[in-house]
Amino acid sequence: METRICDLPDDLLLRILHHVPTKDALATSILSKRWRYVWTMLPTLEFIDDGSESVGWFIENSLQLHKAPKLYCLTVEVGPRCPVDLDVGNWVDNAVNRGVRGLFLKLLWNAEPTSFPKCLYTCDTLVALTLSNQILVDVSFQARLPSLLSLNLKYVVYKDEDSLVRLLSSSPVLKVLHVHRHEDDNLINFTVKVSSLKTLHYVATWRKDGKKDKVEGDEFEENDVEDDNVEEVEEDDGFDEIEEDEVDDDDVDEVDDNVDDDDDDVDEVEDDDDSNPSLVIDSPALTNLKLDYDWDYCLIENMSCLDEAKLHYVRNPSDKFLRSLSIERL
Repeated sequence: METRICDLPDDLLLRILHHVPTKDALATSILSKRWRYVWTMLPTLEFIDDGSESVGWFIENSLQLHKAPKLYCLTVEVGPRCPVDLDVGNWVDNAVNRGVRGLFLKLLWNAEPTSFPKCLYTCDTLVALTLSNQILVDVSFQARLPSLLSLNLKYVVYKDEDSLVRLLSSSPVLKVLHVHRHEDDNLINFTVKVSSLKTLHYVATWRKDGKKDKVEGDEFEENDVEDDNVEEVEEDDGFDEIEEDEVDDDDVDEVDDNVDDDDDDVDEVEDDDDSNPSLVIDSPALTNLKLDYDWDYCLIENMSCLDEAKLHYVRNPSDKFLRSLSIERL
């Protein structure tokens, strides 16, 4: 059986390895000389921290050995035991330099929020991007993401409101935006001004004890949000070219469908306080809206009638907001 498998061409072996975890694919390099370098041409890599303190070393060395000219998709999740002195920015730079299309980064380590190099926000090939947890979104320059269709921002920290504005304005074809906020993200106003946006899912909760409200599914399993984006990047298993129309609003799964509605734990916010957190939506093409939050005000600057909306709670909705809800499904 081993001889028969070894006789298969490299492209078929790569398709086989593509359907096993990256860690197992790398382990095939010790099977024989025939297998030693097959994995190095995989078009996608996924590194999920299993609690080992050596996960950073493993990722670093794997990326150095990886030789494929194109890296279609890179997923990295590191946990609290991961050393905090790793150069995650170097991993991002490696992926961008090889035309990455899907980049999914989740940092659960004990380091301060980490910023990424400028190349991440000026990547011409990036189609889907997920940034999660201990990440600082610092866009202090003119960003450019001409191919980005799907953006996921989960419990990140923003350098300032201008960084958010620059990030969103750099994405002229963005269709899907998922946002999960917490109270320490450095923002008061969260402005979504994207003319091409079709789907917006926005989750934000705040409790009196300063802790984030528990959202169902908040453990953020790999199949939570990232799978929505992986489908956009790897519809052809990462081996074929990707067309922009692979992202369809109807294919976007809802994320974190329910929020614990414990209103006793929500801070009362006075209407005349200028520091009140607010969500501003200026997206005339928006057709799918989901809002789960207990502490923001929502201001509609520009939004046509929706096809579908799911609202957990909206404080003092304006007439313009209510008129936008002339929809088929609510």
